[in-house]
Amino acid sequence: MQLFTRAEPSVTFVLFYLPKLKQTNLPQHPYESRSVVSICHNHLPLVSVISKAAALLLWLLFFYLNYMKTLYILRHAKSSWKFEGLSDQDRPLNKRGRSDAPLMGLELASRGVKPDLIVSSPAVRALTTATLIGKEMDYDPDDIIVDERIYGADKNDLLEVVQKTPAEANSLILVGHNESLSEFANMLSPEPVASLPTAGIVGLLFDCESWYEVKRENAELLFYDFPKNYK
Repeated sequence: MQLFTRAEPSVTFVLFYLPKLKQTNLPQHPYESRSVVSICHNHLPLVSVISKAAALLLWLLFFYLNYMKTLYILRHAKSSWKFEGLSDQDRPLNKRGRSDAPLMGLELASRGVKPDLIVSSPAVRALTTATLIGKEMDYDPDDIIVDERIYGADKNDLLEVVQKTPAEANSLILVGHNESLSEFANMLSPEPVASLPTAGIVGLLFDCESWYEVKRENAELLFYDFPKNYK
């Protein structure tokens, strides 16, 4: 959506205004440089065709991006086992985990990822990972949705979580735990996916309008990434 918002003024210009440019107040001396407007005017039929074709491509890109669904399956970053009195759900990230999570957030941002929604397990290690990664993509931590079903979920439970995603969200980051996340990734990916290491992420693109329609048959594996790729 943001891509189209930025592009919309250009679409309007090339589609409606550029073909209407008139050659006015142009330099008369043969050695004076001609303006871009004069050049466009002299080649008006060609400019008109090119500008309208460019506008059409932008419109098609806009509708294409809004037709597809993108899912990022993310395992929480490395957690600490130092605190014996804590329950499994309350275990925090360790030093490496607190470093790896923002690293992967930066890598996602460099890919142009801007999630419409981040949904996380209620476990502290998962929610902290979601917060640190989201921060690198300017995602408000208050907008992270905590779904109790993700903690202890199997791959079918995770599919149900994804299928219940609001239709207006076109990109989703799901933050959870292994082994269910790796099994879930392999259930949807058209290509085999190795077991996700901590802070590892799988990106999948689905050719469908509804999250309820996501399946291996309409999926494309975008990438499989993890922190050791950058160390």
